[in-house]
Amino acid sequence: MTSLICGEVAATDCGIYDGEAVLQGDGVVGVCASGAQGHATGKSLTFAHVEPGVAEGLEVVLGAQRKLRLLPEPARDAVNDRQRV
Repeated sequence: MTSLICGEVAATDCGIYDGEAVLQGDGVVGVCASGAQGHATGKSLTFAHVEPGVAEGLEVVLGAQRKLRLLPEPARDAVNDRQRV
């Protein structure tokens, strides 16, 4: 069984689709299910299925290994604090 996580990928020069490996150290701990550039958030975001309990030290393979940071809350502005005209 896996856990579905949402994270921010340290990448601005490539996109995430699906099937990219999620690494922790030297081992594969999951796989990306989908991803996109969050234009409203300015972040490269992904959903991934990972082994339960995985939280830190993650990377995604996008040609090179890129840092993956789990998001503790939704990436968008849920309370509309940053509205634009």
